[in-house]
Amino acid sequence: MDRITAEILCKITDDFYAAQAQSFSATRLAPWEGWERVLEEVGLHPATAASLEQGLFRNASVPFTALDVGAGNLRFFKYLREQLPAEWQLDLYAVDNCEAMLPDEEALANEMPYVRFEKVDVLQRLIHGADLADAIEAPACSLVTSFGLMHHVPGAALRADLLDALLRMTAPGGYVAVSFWQFMHNADLAAKAQQTHVEALAALQINPAVLDSGDFLLSWQDEIPGPGTIRYCHSFTSDEVGALAAQVKDLANVVAHFEADGRTGNLNQYLILQKF
Repeated sequence: MDRITAEILCKITDDFYAAQAQSFSATRLAPWEGWERVLEEVGLHPATAASLEQGLFRNASVPFTALDVGAGNLRFFKYLREQLPAEWQLDLYAVDNCEAMLPDEEALANEMPYVRFEKVDVLQRLIHGADLADAIEAPACSLVTSFGLMHHVPGAALRADLLDALLRMTAPGGYVAVSFWQFMHNADLAAKAQQTHVEALAALQINPAVLDSGDFLLSWQDEIPGPGTIRYCHSFTSDEVGALAAQVKDLANVVAHFEADGRTGNLNQYLILQKF
């Protein structure tokens, strides 16, 4: 995908979140089913975390560190805090470009004092070849996550750059967990995507030839497709996720690659890597 098209698609998505932050956040409150398996795979499930005495995730004198890139309304960190032993000291770092998705400052300070938020335009840094790690003020973390962001990243090359950056922000022996939306695996979502994509292309006067296979413009709820109601999303295949994992094989091992979420249990693919 060329840079101009990538810029256009990112602007469409930015406009969407600026206009729909509150209504979107209101539909994104419950944890994803796949997160439980993520915690199992990295040794943080409640059934095992409380018994950990040593190692990567348990040192009473050192806080547990995690970074969530594309953190949205912080629901993963809320879920993580609920799952981990109450006595664990946490230093959690949240990065996003849409501050309107966050709880208000008082709620954040009172309810999640262990979270440090930083506004970073991840996609613009990727597009312009800037080092994402340089823009984020966080230490190398034991767990680095990105849920619900990768499908907004235009083009395979930028997705590979993002995965590489996530690994570089991970401590040796730490884990990266990423989700990949595959909405075209669901018949109802696929039918809606096909319809709204055609309408959105016309409304925004975008030539479909500049898009990659799997790229769609999705409208929000029952809104008429147009500026502020459309977001760019990519529906992934297993081959695409496998290819991304192969590109970082010198940096990390694949711990797990599985499907989860939604009524059919396959709306997302998850990739979990452990850094060497």
